Amino acid sequence: MNSAPTTSIDDPANVLHLIPNRLGKVLDCSSGYSVRAATYLERGATEIVGVRRSDEGDDPGTEGVSTVLVGDWMKLAPEYANGHFDCIVCDDVVARLLDPLPMLIRLAKLLSPSGLFIVTAPNLQYYRNVLDLVQAEWVYRDRGAITRAHLRFFTGFELTQVLLTAGLHCERLTATIMDQPENFPMDETGHVHQVRIRIGPLTNDEYQNFLVDTYAVLATRAPGA
Repeated sequence: MNSAPTTSIDDPANVLHLIPNRLGKVLDCSSGYSVRAATYLERGATEIVGVRRSDEGDDPGTEGVSTVLVGDWMKLAPEYANGHFDCIVCDDVVARLLDPLPMLIRLAKLLSPSGLFIVTAPNLQYYRNVLDLVQAEWVYRDRGAITRAHLRFFTGFELTQVLLTAGLHCERLTATIMDQPENFPMDETGHVHQVRIRIGPLTNDEYQNFLVDTYAVLATRAPGA
């Protein structure tokens, strides 16, 4: 797993470092499309299609966005040919769906053979969630995995598995939001001691999984899909 710059806020710009430098046609299924549109244009986007849920209020009317589709993610059926888009972004979308697989299957077919699919989701294995459960707490917060807006929960492994099932090949699992090691320190024996738990021995990759607040997967169309 590769880490990304640490940040502590939910920000549509968190995925910008993952966007290819040479773009063509972009489908952004996240409310942050209006924030990212300028970057898409700077990187050569020839078409930008945004998706806005019907309960998100007025369209911000972002300059450069070709089309805005409005509706329920599960019911959207964009009338584009298979392979139409060179980049598809689903930032904090899959966790808001009880079953994101049907939507992902539809979107995977819209991705060009050389295109990039970017999906983000909060990490249920993030150490703050684990410590809450140890103390018999399930705390709803304004951000992160456990919010009232999220209906589906993911670890890094589960996120890659649902994309594989949708017909995508996972090229890279990375972090868009990551905590500092000093907040959840591992000792020289590979163990973590927090509250009433002792975890370990852990490999470095296993330890890093507890520090990730939000994951991103960069995927392509699976061969033959």
